Amino acid sequence: MYPPSQISKDRSFNEDDWNTESTLEKEPYRYSKVLAEKAAWDLAKNAQFDLVVLNPPFIIGEVLGSLKTLDDMNLSNKIVLQNVLNAKNGKSVAVNGFGIVNVTDVAAAHVKAATDLENPLIKNKRFVIADKSYSFPEIAREAMRVLPEEFSSTEIKIDGDEAYGKDKRTPLMDGSRWKTIYTDFKYKPLEVSIKDLVHTAKKNNLWH
Repeated sequence: MYPPSQISKDRSFNEDDWNTESTLEKEPYRYSKVLAEKAAWDLAKNAQFDLVVLNPPFIIGEVLGSLKTLDDMNLSNKIVLQNVLNAKNGKSVAVNGFGIVNVTDVAAAHVKAATDLENPLIKNKRFVIADKSYSFPEIAREAMRVLPEEFSSTEIKIDGDEAYGKDKRTPLMDGSRWKTIYTDFKYKPLEVSIKDLVHTAKKNNLWH
């Protein structure tokens, strides 16, 4: 939901932002997300029904089904886990990052919206569902902090300039609009999401 070229440590993206840069040839996956949401808004307008759109960034956490390989994971979990495994195995961690949200928080937000559709504060609006953004080095360090027994070293190899990755490659997400309406909504900390993800990896023999 954000234009990648505008990522900066001095700017947070919110519900007013749209990805206007991705195309069918460049970043088609991101482009598909834009087209899907715009189609939903057009349908709601033409068919005259109300709509609430929730925009989570990277969704990570426990996977309930069985997995044979990392490729069986959703893309967000796969990318985060691969970087944590790289840190574990002394390989390089990417410098970029994303907004992170636990899958159970996304589910809770959907339930909240679905059971409160007549609320004029959310009706026909879009929301960022995210609390914070993290670079992959930050995620790897948090994994080392909360699961020290899983790592033989606290050193991280980083694939590039970490400061640049944090500044220009990690989009900051502003999810305050949702929290302003639902003041009791609490996001799970990164620590919980990492533990959930590692648990999934171990359960499916992918933690190696």
